[in-house]
Amino acid sequence: MGNALEVENLSVAFGATKVIRDLSFAVPRGSALAVIGPNGAGKTVLFRALIGSSPHTGLVRWAPATRIGYVPQKLDIERDLPVTGHDLLAAKAAVVRADARDNARALELVRLAPEQAGRRIGTLSGGRFAGTADCASAAPTPSSAPSAACSAS
Repeated sequence: MGNALEVENLSVAFGATKVIRDLSFAVPRGSALAVIGPNGAGKTVLFRALIGSSPHTGLVRWAPATRIGYVPQKLDIERDLPVTGHDLLAAKAAVVRADARDNARALELVRLAPEQAGRRIGTLSGGRFAGTADCASAAPTPSSAPSAACSAS
């Protein structure tokens, strides 16, 4: 397959309300895709269907060995836990059997300084916290790097 992702006739409905109807597209390997739209347009619904966390009809086919980094809009994580960004990265690395170089590259990809990742997540600003979550999602490096929109501010 020359494409990283192929989608055919994707539809998502909540009850009788169709949110996405018969969407088809392909994303060639090595390319980037931007999904832009106003609040409520269905961007999150689309991504949830693509990763299989939302019921849908139609075909979603990822290339073999494609790795996906996903950070939901809201995370159910207690910000007062004594956990640092490095702790989150170490936990992710342990799960996927990655090494420290993968974590360092993930920090670079989301433009998060190692000093920021060393702080407790509860002391981080909302943007830095989101950047840390993006970083954990990117480690080890997914097959397509996060866009600049994922960078911490």
